[in-house]
Amino acid sequence: MRKISNLSQYFLICAALLISSKSFAEVCPSGGITTSITCAGDISTAGTNSYAINLTTNNIVNMTGNITTSGLYSYGIYLDPAVTSGTVNMMGNITTSNTLSFGIYLVNDASATTNNVKTVNMTGNIATSGNGGVGISIFNNVGTNNTNIINMTGNISTTGAAYSGRGAYGIFLYNYTGTNNTNTVNMAGDILTTGANALGIYLNNSSTNNSTNTVNIIGNISTTGADADGIHLLNNSAATNTNINFNLQKSFSSAIQSSSSISIFTIIIILLLLTFIIIIIIVKCCPSCYQRPLRIIQDKRVNF
Repeated sequence: MRKISNLSQYFLICAALLISSKSFAEVCPSGGITTSITCAGDISTAGTNSYAINLTTNNIVNMTGNITTSGLYSYGIYLDPAVTSGTVNMMGNITTSNTLSFGIYLVNDASATTNNVKTVNMTGNIATSGNGGVGISIFNNVGTNNTNIINMTGNISTTGAAYSGRGAYGIFLYNYTGTNNTNTVNMAGDILTTGANALGIYLNNSSTNNSTNTVNIIGNISTTGADADGIHLLNNSAATNTNINFNLQKSFSSAIQSSSSISIFTIIIILLLLTFIIIIIIVKCCPSCYQRPLRIIQDKRVNF
């Protein structure tokens, strides 16, 4: 497993890009972004297949502001398979709602998709609500030598019931087929998922060859709900020479499966037991340590 040695550098670069662009930004189009722009302001979209940032060609977006989307198949940031080189730098929060809503979605699903590089640098939180919603989703269906990278400082929270057996996911990285495809998420923040079959992080290599899914996270993962899991890693039998890398600094907690936290009551019990053991050791090994004070008390009583 790789160490998280360069994680802070990603976030410093992201912050520098966003801060430097803010001073000369225009107002963001309220109905959504489809081309290169440096802007400041909030974006709100609604309806089925609604997008706040939807890049279908090679573009660079620098945005300071919040994104809100609502509707079936709604997306905060979407980078299309046709994008061979696309970057979004964002300072702000993403909020999506309704069934199958996505905070960030990067996809390569055409056989001719080759050497694509998609990057999102974000400072802010992602919150999705709705059945089957996903905070971050990266999907390589087919293609070769494609690279998807998301660098994020902020929290991810998802809540919603299961949709077709799949619950709400915090991070979803999936290499289906194709060769030499790489998905990476570097994150400093917490993940909280709520609902049946919810997953904090899901990494899957299905029928791919020489492909890699990697998540480096500094933060806590907490899941609540029936059959909920914090982390699910899967290399299917059809996958060849694939890698799943997961690095977590802090803690993992699942309300159903396990918990890494220790209650205050447990700590008190442990301290009381340790105190009792110390007293027994003193009584056994050093009788004079407690007998001499008793003699002094008795002598004082006599003299009194």
